[in-house]
Amino acid sequence: MSTVPDYSAYVDEAPDSEKLSELGDLADQMSCAEQAVEKANEELSKKQEALKDLQERRIPALMDDLGVKTFTTTSGLTVEIKEQLRVSIPKDRKQKAMEWVEEHGGADLIKRLIMIAFGKNDEKWAKRVLSNLRRYKRPLPMEIVRDIPSSTVKKFLTDQLADGTEVPLELFGGYHQRQAKLSVKK
Repeated sequence: MSTVPDYSAYVDEAPDSEKLSELGDLADQMSCAEQAVEKANEELSKKQEALKDLQERRIPALMDDLGVKTFTTTSGLTVEIKEQLRVSIPKDRKQKAMEWVEEHGGADLIKRLIMIAFGKNDEKWAKRVLSNLRRYKRPLPMEIVRDIPSSTVKKFLTDQLADGTEVPLELFGGYHQRQAKLSVKK
């Protein structure tokens, strides 16, 4: 024979209608705020694209047509074209790019990373291994990765170009970016 539990102590009281109304209003305000943020982000994105177009395409092209390197407006703004090397080595060319760096005197710029995957509950083991990696014979999934930071590659290639070295920029996913910069006359 089964007995039916007594749930009489758990009778729900009706929530305060004023508080429910306030909660509904706050949810509506949150929805409006989310929509406003989304719209502002879209506007920001459009304005950033317009600025990029002026900085990287329209102003440099017009200054090239005029044959000027700098220009000062009647309002005191000085426009100058700055050239910068941009580098982003594609994964499929990373090994060849590092070989080129090594062949041109930059072997010490390449870092070797040893990555070991430890389990969630292996904190003590990880600390012991770090203290003396070679002593232990426990099999570990290890990988040695060679890498060179983008900023290091950029500096190295900039120096090589300044020294007159022919640099295969396509190997490094590199290009010269021309960009208009503004300064205010003080």
